[in-house]
Amino acid sequence: MFIGREKELGIMRDALNKKGKHILLYGNRRVGKTTLANKAMSELKDIIIVNYECKKDTIKSNLISLEKQLYEQKVIAADMRFDSLFGLFGYLNGLNQRIVILIDEYPYLYYDEDEETVDSIFQVIIDKYANNLNIILSGSHIGFMKNLMEHSNPLFARFSVYLNLKEFNYLEASRFYENLSPYDKVAYYVVFGGSPFVLKQLDYTKGLEYNIKNTYLNETSSINMFASDGYTSDITTKETAKKIFEALGNTKLRYAKLEEKLGLEKNGLLNKQLKTLIDMQFINKNCPINKKNDNKKVTYYINNQMLRFYYNYIYGKTGLASRLGADAFYEQEIKDSLIGYIAKGFEDVARDFVFEAAKRGIIKDIQDVGTYYYDDAKQKINGEFDVAIEKKDSFDIIEVKYLKGKVTSDIVKKEIEQINRIAEIKIGKKGFISINGFESNIKGLTYMFDGKDLYFE
Repeated sequence: MFIGREKELGIMRDALNKKGKHILLYGNRRVGKTTLANKAMSELKDIIIVNYECKKDTIKSNLISLEKQLYEQKVIAADMRFDSLFGLFGYLNGLNQRIVILIDEYPYLYYDEDEETVDSIFQVIIDKYANNLNIILSGSHIGFMKNLMEHSNPLFARFSVYLNLKEFNYLEASRFYENLSPYDKVAYYVVFGGSPFVLKQLDYTKGLEYNIKNTYLNETSSINMFASDGYTSDITTKETAKKIFEALGNTKLRYAKLEEKLGLEKNGLLNKQLKTLIDMQFINKNCPINKKNDNKKVTYYINNQMLRFYYNYIYGKTGLASRLGADAFYEQEIKDSLIGYIAKGFEDVARDFVFEAAKRGIIKDIQDVGTYYYDDAKQKINGEFDVAIEKKDSFDIIEVKYLKGKVTSDIVKKEIEQINRIAEIKIGKKGFISINGFESNIKGLTYMFDGKDLYFE
C-alpha cells in the first residue's frame, strides 16, 4: 500500500523520464526512501530497473554483488567480470537500453575507503559513464548524504534532483487513519509520529492504548526495536545521543540547563553533538518568534514524535516494563499523564496547521509562525504563548486546547485576560484551536478552528 508522497513522486517521475538525469535521495531510516524510489521506477516503461542495496564492505565486494544481481536480472552474461565500477557502468551505459540504477545505502561504501575516494569514483561515473543511465544515490545517514551537496565535494552539482524525504506531518499521517475522529488522529500522531514503517503496522480498530501496549511495551515488536535502537543506528556517538534524548524527554531545555543535567563540562562537545542531531532531524531549536537573535532564549527539544514518546516514557524503564508486563506498566507509568502529554504535542500540530492554512489562503499575510516569549517586568510574569503569528506590525496570538469537551466561554475569557495583561506585545488578532470545538456563545475571537478545520474536512 503506497500512501501520499504525490509531490515527491512527481519530482522523481519527471527526472527519470529523461536519460542522464540523476537523483540524490536521503532521509532517516524507515521514512520510505526505497519505497518511493521503487514506486517511481515501477511506472517507467521499457526500462531496466536495478535496485542494489550496498553492503558494509569493500568496493570490490560490492562490485561482485552488483555483478551477480545484474546477471540474475539477465543484464549481463554469467561469465562477465569487471575490474572496477568504471568498467561496469561503462558497459551498462553502452547498451542499447535505458537503465535506472538505485544505489541504496550509499554511505555503506565508505566502510573500507575514505569518503572522498568513493565520491570521486561516482563523480567519474556520472560525468563519463552515465549519459544513457539514470542513477539514484540513496542513504539514511543524513550527515554523509548532505556532504555530497557541499561545494568541496566531488559530487557537487552532479544531480538534477535533491530530495530530502522526511516523515509525514500530522496531516499526511492521518491518511493512514482517515476514519478516526480528529481527537484520536492527533493522539496517534503525537504518540507514534509520521514514519510510514510504523503507521502501516498499527491496528486502528483497537484503540490507542492497545497499540501502545502492543508496540512500545512489546519486547518482540519491530516498532519497539526501531524506537529503542533503529532510529539512532546511524549516529556515531549513539550513547551520548541517547543521554541527550533522555534528558530532554518531553521538555524544552536551554543549552546551559541541558549541559548541567547531563553533567558535561563546558567544552563545546555538547554543541557539536546537538548540531549532529539537528542535522539528522532528531532535535530542533526553538527560537521564540520575537527573540530570534537572543541566544539566551533558545531551547532544544526532541523533534521526532516517536523518539519523544519513547524517551519520555520507556527509556531506562525497560526492565521494569518487562517485570510488570504491558498492562501494569501502562497503568502505572503512562495512563494518568498521557492526555497531558498529547496536549503538549498538540501545540506542534497547531503550528503546522497554521502554515498549512496559510498555504491554502485561509490565514493571510503571515511573516512567520512560532512561540512568543514574554517577560513582563511590571506584572512580574513570563512564559510562552503556544502559537504566535508574526504579521508586519503585530502578532496574532492563538491558544491551543486539547480537551475531551468543547472550549467554554470561561476558558476563553481567562486566556484573553492573560494575553491582554502582557504589556510588551502588540497584539493583532486573537484566537483558539480547540480539537473538540466551542460552545455556541463564544465571543471576541477572530480565529476559531476546531478538529475538522485542522484536517480540512
